[in-house]
This record gives sequence, structure tokens and C-alpha cells, in this order.
Amino acid sequence: MSARGIGRFAVPGPRLRDTSVGPVVVRDAGGPGTVVLLVHGWSADGLSNWLRAFEPLADAGYRPIAVDMPGHGGSPLRGRFSIGRCATALADVLSELDLRVPTVAVGYSMGGPVSQTLAFQRPDLVHGIVQIATAAHIIPSNVNRRVLGVVSHTASLAEAAGATLNFVSRFRSGGPSDGPEHDMGAHASWMLRSSSKRALLEAAGELARFDSRRWVAGVRAPAASVITLVDRAVPVASQRELANLIGAQVFAFPFGHVGCLRPGFGTITTEAVRSIAGPGTGVPTLERGALDRVLRPKTEGSVGRH
Repeated sequence: MSARGIGRFAVPGPRLRDTSVGPVVVRDAGGPGTVVLLVHGWSADGLSNWLRAFEPLADAGYRPIAVDMPGHGGSPLRGRFSIGRCATALADVLSELDLRVPTVAVGYSMGGPVSQTLAFQRPDLVHGIVQIATAAHIIPSNVNRRVLGVVSHTASLAEAAGATLNFVSRFRSGGPSDGPEHDMGAHASWMLRSSSKRALLEAAGELARFDSRRWVAGVRAPAASVITLVDRAVPVASQRELANLIGAQVFAFPFGHVGCLRPGFGTITTEAVRSIAGPGTGVPTLERGALDRVLRPKTEGSVGRH
């Protein structure tokens, strides 16, 4: 697969890969560089969340790989949705690749808890983390019930919205039959139809319960955080708390929770990865035991500012 990918968004095409928790869609730019595992947020998928990041990362010499989480996008849901099962799916994808270059896991919103869990459980696979628009505890416990009620209502609306967008997209050029990589409107329609509404509800419950504040400092990998400064979904204070817990280099991005769709998102994501991983071109023959020497060491208890 060419690093340039296909379609107007320069994103690699989807391929279905088997994992121990069910098949998942993988978009892999290929190449020998440091692997950047892109973990999307709630109700998104690997294309919609990372369409602005693939090309800048590939141009910088990295190998971006995005995975649709179970029940999201093109990945079917097998059993219940859980953050732990998502982390297992990602670990299986990385293990299948038999990588001999470093891997940086980049988590956006819900992808933050998933990538934190992966890095904590599988330090042999993850050698650096970047956290974007996320936190160690995303939803305060006192609003869990209200949030879950809203999510339930939203999921019902999403069913109707998906059907409507499906109808409208039939009259658009470059509709779903031509591939969603060519038309974001068509892709949004397809994503709403394809994503499991049960998975979205269960994911919301997982996020409401997730709290890594007791253990995330145990992630010894170098870290960076991109703070979305006008975020109404994940408070800036919570984002900065996570950055402090993991000793992250901090990058400020002056947008809200859907900043991933804004110009400049790919650039700041690439800068955050480079801050801990250095140049993108990896050394394919490097022994796994020496991988930690490639990534820059994390400064204990400090938060850098850019």
C-alpha cells in the first residue's frame, strides 16, 4: 500500500484483519518507518478521525496505521464492547505485523483510554504514546447517568440520521459505491449506518467508568499530549492532569473536541510524534530489546510546553 493512499484524503484503503476479539478494519500506509498506531474516538472510525493526519505522518517518514475499533466503522462487534477488548485487538494487529521498529500509539478522545490501556498492558509493543483531546478520567462520576441518557437518545437519532444520509448520498457524485475515501459526506453516511448502536452505548458506559489515574503513571513510555484548548467535551484541566501524570511534552491546539477535522491537525499530530520518536524513518533490523533507546526518554514529573 502506498503511503499516499487512495482518494482525495490520501488515506490507505481498508483491509479486514482477524483478531482474538473479532475482525477489525486496518488502514496501513506501509513503509519501514516508525509505526504510528492511530486510535480513534467514540462514534468515529480510522478514516474520519485521522484523514488529516495520514499524509503529514507518511511524508515525515512514519508508518501510520489506523484501526476501526469493534463496532465502529467497518469493524463488526463480537460480544460486548470494552476498552480492554479494543486494546487486545490493537495488540493482535501489532503482533501480526512482527514489527522490528518502534511503535507510537496515538489516542484521540476515547482512543486515549484505549491507548493508555494498551501501553500499560503491553510495553513490549508500545514504545511511546501521544494523547489528544483526552484524559485519564473523561466523564466525572456525578454526570454519568445524565450523559448516558443523552447518549441513548443520540443513538436512536443516529439510526434515523444514518438512514436519511444514506438516501441523500444516493444523489451525490462519488457516493458509497465509489468508496468513502473519495467523499466525506458519503463516508459519514456509511459510518452512521455501519457502526453498531449497541457498541456506541456500551462504549459510552465504558468511558463513564474509565479512570486510569491510579495506574497511568506506570506507563514508562515517552509521552506527548495535544491539548484542545476550547474543548467542551473533555475539560482542558482534565487533559492537563493526564499530561502531568504521564510526564508528557505538551502541545496546544486552539480548537474544540472535533479539532481532528481542522487544518493543521495533521501537522501538530506529526510534531507531537516527532517530539518523542525523532525522525520517522526506522531501522528495520533493530533488535526489539534496543527499541527503547530509539525513543527519547521521558522526563520524570515534568511537562514540557510548546
